[in-house]
Amino acid sequence: MNKRRFQIGVFGSADGNSVDECAEKARIIGDEIAEHACVLITGACPGLPHQAATAVSRRNGRIIGISPAMNLKEHIEKCKYPSDWFYQLIFTGMERKGRNIISLRTCDAAIFIAGRIGTLNEFTIAYDEAPKGFVIGILANSGGFSNDFSKLAKRSNKESRAVIIEDDSPRFLVRRVLEELYKSKGGLK
Repeated sequence: MNKRRFQIGVFGSADGNSVDECAEKARIIGDEIAEHACVLITGACPGLPHQAATAVSRRNGRIIGISPAMNLKEHIEKCKYPSDWFYQLIFTGMERKGRNIISLRTCDAAIFIAGRIGTLNEFTIAYDEAPKGFVIGILANSGGFSNDFSKLAKRSNKESRAVIIEDDSPRFLVRRVLEELYKSKGGLK
């Protein structure tokens, strides 16, 4: 009988300068996710999540993309999103903000790299709706809104059930997220 694998989401900039600046870090995160036989969850978008997906794919890992589109044609033509690398694409038809809810509810942990307003939306969903044992990983000093997530969490008037881990090493960030998942989920793999 196969054990369920941890599902780790990677969220971050879909375009802009931070994609070029953090692409290698996103690929290291993807490589580490694949190394530990976890499933990568993304919003099926380009940019940093796609860089992580590229690394997972090179190692024949599993990638699930949660698309805001109604179907593959809309995903490619309207959203201008990639369709390669995915083991499975799930079409929500819920636009980007609606898709974000589904993406985060599909994850055991979420890792954030750089990001702009869409990544901020994903972080607030993860922080606000986290079930007990959920882990939020933040790649420190990666730029964009991710640099402020820890401060925002501390200033929030709401306690999250998530554990927040921040590290500036992409490899150690994934390992620390996994250590926390093993502690909170009792060895589920």
